[in-house]
Amino acid sequence: MLANVTNNMYDDGTGGASAHEEDTLASFADDMDSFWLCFAAALVFFMQAGFTMLEVAAVREIAIKSILLKNVFDASLAALLWYSFGYAFAFGQDSFSDTGHNGFIGTSGFFYSGEGSGEDASPLTQTPHAKTHGKSLFVFNWAFCGVAATIVSGAVAERCKILAYILYSITITSIIYPIVVHAAWSVDGRFSAQRENRLLFGCGVIDFAGSAVVHLTGGTAALIAAIGCGPREGRFSSLASPLPLRHSSAFQTLGALILWFGWYGFNIGSTGAIIGNGGLASHVFMTTTLGASTGCLATTAFGYVLDPDNKALVQNANNGILAGLVSVTAGCATSNLWGSILTAFVASVIYCSVSRLLVRLKVDDPVDAFAVHGACGLWGVIAASLFATPYYYSLAYDADRADRCASVFYGGNAASFFAAVCFALYVMAWVLATATLAIITIHHVVPGGVRMALEAHATWEHALSVDDLEMSELVRLDNDEKAETASKSTAEDVRMRSERMTALRAQRSQQSSMRSLRSEITQVAEEAPET
Repeated sequence: MLANVTNNMYDDGTGGASAHEEDTLASFADDMDSFWLCFAAALVFFMQAGFTMLEVAAVREIAIKSILLKNVFDASLAALLWYSFGYAFAFGQDSFSDTGHNGFIGTSGFFYSGEGSGEDASPLTQTPHAKTHGKSLFVFNWAFCGVAATIVSGAVAERCKILAYILYSITITSIIYPIVVHAAWSVDGRFSAQRENRLLFGCGVIDFAGSAVVHLTGGTAALIAAIGCGPREGRFSSLASPLPLRHSSAFQTLGALILWFGWYGFNIGSTGAIIGNGGLASHVFMTTTLGASTGCLATTAFGYVLDPDNKALVQNANNGILAGLVSVTAGCATSNLWGSILTAFVASVIYCSVSRLLVRLKVDDPVDAFAVHGACGLWGVIAASLFATPYYYSLAYDADRADRCASVFYGGNAASFFAAVCFALYVMAWVLATATLAIITIHHVVPGGVRMALEAHATWEHALSVDDLEMSELVRLDNDEKAETASKSTAEDVRMRSERMTALRAQRSQQSSMRSLRSEITQVAEEAPET
């Protein structure tokens, strides 16, 4: 209908459009495409609120203010650093398409330079289009950069110093993430599928919206940070192994639903434009929805099989949504509907397995950042190569190579699969090396190292809660007992400390019983008939 109206508006009576009318139509297309990207960027930016709610749900009350500050800093730092360096590293000039050199990092467009004219001005920013409509691409990719950095925040909740976290976030947003983006999404990136020549294995990597570029990068960086900071106080002490800490199902559910909502901007915005891509965007919307839904239900089912007591029923359902979304992000445009369902189904198994593996290894990841983003992001980029169909590949990339670059299950030659494996290995190697170096460096630069004690959060909240004080005391006593035993202290000292620990445990048990009793009384009162 809109096409017919537009044709009638600009028909000059000869069956065609004048040059002025064609310019007007082109301007209209630019306006629509810019609005499309800006709207998608706003949805992706709103995901910051979802991540915040997830993290607040996973930490003790004393650490909430530091979590809120870190997430606000993530968005702010990402904006300035993406403007200064990140955008240039990600999409700046590179000669790989012409010469075969580089292919890993852009070298122009710093500080969005090129507002004027001249030989040194960057093509990324110097054209009239780049000065106006092209900035929608900048803000869209800034929102992605903020997401990649925020993934780390939950993994180090409660025990990472603010300064250490800021330095790590700066490293991710200005160096680690932009270089991964360039390799996969820049026209001159070594693994990119966005050009016609010098393609890896003749196809390039299928990562339409960033299962590997965003989530594997952020998840791997989160794992390194979690290991570097160590577990939260009390998480893996001898008092319980592991000890479940604070968890709010309400905040976690709110966060998961906000992320699901924002993910539509994440995936459909990756079409880059709406003019001519409305059908593809509709397909992406549907595969995204099926992936989230399948991940939710499948993860809940697997979680129930592994834990029939349903202790983590809501947590599994919410993280299952995210696992499904992460996994279908790479192939949301190239997979058919069944492919998205199967991708999310396998992701639910991967999430449950990796989450439990990390607990066994005593790696404390409060929001399961690596299990959701890292492990499922790795699977997602591989799955995209396994479920890509020729038809949808032709819509998302290039019709001329669709037959050979589709999945082997749909007549392809496995080139996309090998490209996906190589790119995944590259991302993991790059992030593991740079993130590890960053954590080690920050640990030596920040006074006292990267780790913050639980009591230090009192700076933000002025006082620890009774439960947190008791937990902190229990952990200290537990550690003191181990130290005393190792140094062969007297049996009497050890006995006295053990008695103090037993008294504290009894106190906590009595408080827990009282809370349970009050809850039962309230429930009986509510169920009693009115008189």
